[in-house]
Parts: sequence; C-alpha cells; structure tokens
Amino acid sequence: MDGYIKPMIDISIPGPYIQLDIVPLTLFYMVISYLDYYLYCRTTLTFSKYKHWHRLYHLILPFLFAPKRQAFSTAFIAFPWFVASVGAYSTQLYKYQQLKLEGPPQSFKDYVISVGIEGLSSQGPEENKQEGVRVEGVRRVLNHIIIMALGKALLTPILLHDPKLLLAMPWYSWNSIWFGFLMGFKGYTLMLSTDMGLATIQILTGVSTLHVFNRPFLASSPKDFWGNRWNLVVRNLFRKQLYTKEKKPARELAYHRCLAFLVSGLMHEGIMTLANRTLTLEQFCFFTLHGFAVLLQSLVSTRISSKLPRSVSIVLTMLFFGCTSQLFLAPFLRYEEQCALFGQHSFI
Repeated sequence: MDGYIKPMIDISIPGPYIQLDIVPLTLFYMVISYLDYYLYCRTTLTFSKYKHWHRLYHLILPFLFAPKRQAFSTAFIAFPWFVASVGAYSTQLYKYQQLKLEGPPQSFKDYVISVGIEGLSSQGPEENKQEGVRVEGVRRVLNHIIIMALGKALLTPILLHDPKLLLAMPWYSWNSIWFGFLMGFKGYTLMLSTDMGLATIQILTGVSTLHVFNRPFLASSPKDFWGNRWNLVVRNLFRKQLYTKEKKPARELAYHRCLAFLVSGLMHEGIMTLANRTLTLEQFCFFTLHGFAVLLQSLVSTRISSKLPRSVSIVLTMLFFGCTSQLFLAPFLRYEEQCALFGQHSFI
C-alpha cells in the first residue's frame, strides 16, 4: 500500500490453502451445517464437553477454505459462524425441553427452522405469524430499494475518487471525519441488502423477521447506536447468549456490555484477518474503544440529570463515529474488491 498510511500492526498469516468457486463452497458449508446438526442433536454429548473444540474447528475452516473471489470472503466466514452459534444455542434449548418431556431427537428440518426463529426473529415460533406480515415485508423491500437508489444517485458522486486516500488523512481532520461519515453511510446503504433478504424471507414465509437496522444515523449516543439501531440481528444473538432475563446489578450489567464489545471486536477482527490474511487489530481497537464509550456513558448518565438537546446529541455522536471511522473502514479499504464500493466508481 505505497503512498498510504500502513497500520501500526501488520502481521501476515498464511493461506487460504483451498480456494473454491461459490457453488462448491456453498455445498461444502451445507455439509458442515448438517454435521453440526448431527453433533448437536444426534449425539449424547453435552455442548459443554466439546464447545471449545467446536469453536476451534469453525475457526480453522475459513483459515483453510476460501472463495476464489475475495469479495465473498467475509460472507463465507461470518454466515457459517452465525449459523453454528445460533444452532448451538437453539439446540441446547430443545435438548432441555426434550429431557423434560422425553421427546424424540430434533429433526434436521426442525433444526433449520429453530435456527431461523432464534437467529432472525425476536419472537417464539408459536407467536410469530401475524396479520399483515407479508405486506410489511413488501414495504421494507421497496423502502430499501429507494434508499439504495438515492445512495447511488446522491451519495456516491461526492465520495472520494480513491477511497484509500482516507487512510492518508489524520484521523482528527475534518476531511477524515467527513469522508469517514460518508463512507459509513454508504456502507449502511449497501448492508440494507441484508435486510432486504430478511424481508424477502418474511414475504415468502409469513414469519416476522428482525429489522437489521433502525435509522442508525439518528442515534443520540454510542449506547443508542449499538443497543437500539445497528445490526439488530447480532444484538439479538448477544442478548440471548450473553444476557439473562433476570434484572442484574449495574456492575454486572456493565460487565456483560464490555464482554459483548470484546466478543464483537474479536469476531470482526477474526473475519477481516481471515479475509485479508493480515492481522492489524484495527477492528478490535474500534469495538473496544466504543465499548469504553458506552460504559462511560452509562456511568456518567446516572450522575447527570440534565440532557443535551437531541439534535446536539446526534451531531456529537456522528462526530465521534467520524473520528473513529478509520479504525473500522481501513481493513475494508485495503480489501481491493470491496474498496471500490466506497468510492465514486461504486456500481451500487
């Protein structure tokens, strides 16, 4: 990356050793999912006995296998991890009920359904179907198409000609904050395709799915952004696996919040390290920094009764995200096939 600021930590890792086209790699991970199901549901082993080996196994897979097109690397790392994590969680719930009711082992079809319900919906299967769900799904798809079209027409032309120029700017400069914010907004419009996928599932099945986003750029604080507005699918998973329904003391709640950001930082760092084959710790530092910001906000808000006007809070929040944007964006901008999506020549 001559001419651009390199990361302070830049450690290359080997691999991938086996590169496959999209279809065979998809079939490979479908087989892996079935093997996960068999381990979860058809053996007498408890999850606690093999969970660490299972996590290592899923960490090694993307280290060895990767798509030939690097642009698909993040999807083939993140999605199998998500399915395996939700599958482990949902089957433990089923096994607990199975022991109480002495029912049969969970079928593969029920396993897939439970992964969808637990991972993509905030409601249980018995209460998930509602009137007007398909209409609401159509409305979501149309809304996202409009936002993505406006992003292409209005936002893309004012992005940097070469997105990597952001890395040569001081993080505290106005240009870095401004273009970091614009690239973040561009990333949001691109990620709406994920929500469109969930909305399509909602239309086809009549089952209410989670909204991935909730107007994130209207967040009034880092806590509001991460807790209520950004990537609500991952937030839903964290709340189920890291939190309990019982009300916790403030100190324990703060611990779980820090743990969530630590896990998220490790997860994002792992994805980008395996995708780029370079360890930089930028993603980990980004989420750790934002975890401290959320923790500080929680401590301060209990001692200060007066609040800033919402408009001022939104501006300050976006300035904070703009100042820290390079940590999050840098691994993507070094990722050649995705870098183009953040510049003036983006085809989306």
